[in-house]
Amino acid sequence: MLKIMLERTMGEDTPYVQAANKWAGDRIIALQKGKSLTVLWMIVFRDAGAADTFAQLYTQILDKVLPRSTARKIDQRGPAVLVMIGDGAIRNHEFIPEVWKQSRIDGAAIESDGIAGMHPLQSR
Repeated sequence: MLKIMLERTMGEDTPYVQAANKWAGDRIIALQKGKSLTVLWMIVFRDAGAADTFAQLYTQILDKVLPRSTARKIDQRGPAVLVMIGDGAIRNHEFIPEVWKQSRIDGAAIESDGIAGMHPLQSR
């Protein structure tokens, strides 16, 4: 699915498709309060370099496909990328630290420099 999204928005020959090959897993949730909608997507790659590439690319994709008025925030920690789209992204500085604090990858906490207990060169 990730590969298709990248090809459809950036072209079939884009070198960014390689990021899709390093995908390790993801979770997505939509939160609604009244008419307010926020989508949170946590996506994990096998290494921080692939996560960084994806974060930069997905910023471009969102700029291309969403109206300027739609709030969005992309935040990366090591091999993990958090995407927040919608009204909750307006106050992202309040929510993002708590999302990272409550999130786990293979049972390990995600810290400011990556996943707790994971050596920087180690991949999952």
